[in-house]
Amino acid sequence: MSETIDLNALNKDELKEQAEILGIELKGNPTADTIRTMLREALGEPEPGAKASKAKASQVTYGHAIRPGEKIYTVEIHKDGKDKQPVFLSCNDRKVRVRRGDQVRIGAGIYESLKNAVESRYDAEAEEWIDVPSYPYTVLDVEAPAESGETASDED
Repeated sequence: MSETIDLNALNKDELKEQAEILGIELKGNPTADTIRTMLREALGEPEPGAKASKAKASQVTYGHAIRPGEKIYTVEIHKDGKDKQPVFLSCNDRKVRVRRGDQVRIGAGIYESLKNAVESRYDAEAEEWIDVPSYPYTVLDVEAPAESGETASDED
């Protein structure tokens, strides 16, 4: 499971490292506070003291979620009370970070990555190991492959 990181406790170099992990491109020489703001934005966390906005940000944070001719899945990764981090999925050269609770359109390859993300847990009652989804999700819609060569990197 992921651990919670207090952004206020990190120095500038540690903040830069976290930004790199999340795929945030830092231009110039931003201050530590600017990097913290960018990290909070990428993680979908409000600024301390700020009122929560009802508007949702871009659903697929970076990368190409859909390739031409690929079946398209509309999915929602369920929110987790403990883990607030976005879900990172990849397939070959495509990398996608999805906020929990958002509905997103992803291609079949990225969907397979989500579907295959499982954890083994011991079921004491049944006395056996079982596979459970790492990121519980719901498939909301499946579209046939687009013929026009449609690609998407962000939802509008």
